[in-house]
Amino acid sequence: MCVVSCINELGIYAIVEQIDNVLTSISDIKKWHDLRVRSNGGGYEIDINIHVKPTLTLVEAHEISERLENEIRSLIGVATINVHVEPDD
Repeated sequence: MCVVSCINELGIYAIVEQIDNVLTSISDIKKWHDLRVRSNGGGYEIDINIHVKPTLTLVEAHEISERLENEIRSLIGVATINVHVEPDD
């Protein structure tokens, strides 16, 4: 369900597992795909696509995205996180 870059870094699998735990803990995220985690020397770059209910407002979808970003940063520290929000079918 995810693609991991920089596999030579031993801790990358633990980070992916932590992110997976966060994703599954947020009930408003119906599914997710295309998780990419890369080390940039001083932190991480993370890209993820999430699916939410199509009836949510833009503000509600944005709040879910911000919650996800904040929870990931609280676990792994410095990170540039790009969340792409899609309506769930």
